[in-house]
Amino acid sequence: MLELYLLDLSLVSRFRAVVLKQSSDHYRLGVRSALTFACAMLVVSVSLTAGAEQAAQNEALTAKAAFVSTEIKIDIKPGQPSFLAEWNYTNASALAFGFPMLIQSIGSSCGCLTAKAASDKPVKTGETGAIRATFSPGNHRGLLRKSLHVRFYGHTDAVELIVEAHIPSPVELSTQELSWTPDKVSDTKVIDITTGTGQEFAITDLLGVSEKLYTIRKEVVAVGSHYRLHITPLENLSPGIQTLQIRTNSRDPRDKVLVAFLRQSKPTASDSSQSKPIVFKQP
Repeated sequence: MLELYLLDLSLVSRFRAVVLKQSSDHYRLGVRSALTFACAMLVVSVSLTAGAEQAAQNEALTAKAAFVSTEIKIDIKPGQPSFLAEWNYTNASALAFGFPMLIQSIGSSCGCLTAKAASDKPVKTGETGAIRATFSPGNHRGLLRKSLHVRFYGHTDAVELIVEAHIPSPVELSTQELSWTPDKVSDTKVIDITTGTGQEFAITDLLGVSEKLYTIRKEVVAVGSHYRLHITPLENLSPGIQTLQIRTNSRDPRDKVLVAFLRQSKPTASDSSQSKPIVFKQP
């Protein structure tokens, strides 16, 4: 009986060992399968994300590429209340994947620029659409850049359309800053002062710059419409910025006092060393 009992215990131990080994093998197999599945899902997720980003970029390029030009430059005439601008775009099958193009929204960076689609109908493949805008300068003047942001259904990013407008002023300066370097300090530079609207004016005074630093000569190119200032720094270089006030009798109060900056740069250490003569001593 004792031998049978010991034999049974031996069989039970072997059976338990076999079960434990099989369980361990299944566990390791399960862990490997889980890791393999997780890696596969990670690769799929990364691929989908990269594909979505690439698709979004392609969509943005597609919408922008449909336009012949995205920027319009205009010159506003004196007294002109508004200006009409138009952008054309073509739905090419190679660009839009054969789907029609339909404008979702048009946003503007300024109340002076309003726009709408030329038609509310979708633009089919091979057809051309247009966006028409009205620019009203109001009291603006000088160089202005305003933009529209057009969104199309099915495209991620908006297309930016730009209007660059030059609005004339009664009195205009050819430049608002003149600059000199140490090696060109004796050069004479000019500022042209003209009328942009045809209204006559005259320069009444020049203030703000000492006669010890600059010589300024006024030339009358055309009485009432065009004057020229010839400006030359004196030999005693004065690094820094001087503010020249140009006073006029313009009917527009914004042009009563115009400002131009005269800038002289400081000499560098290399400039100072180059200006010193080299002296050779006799041995």
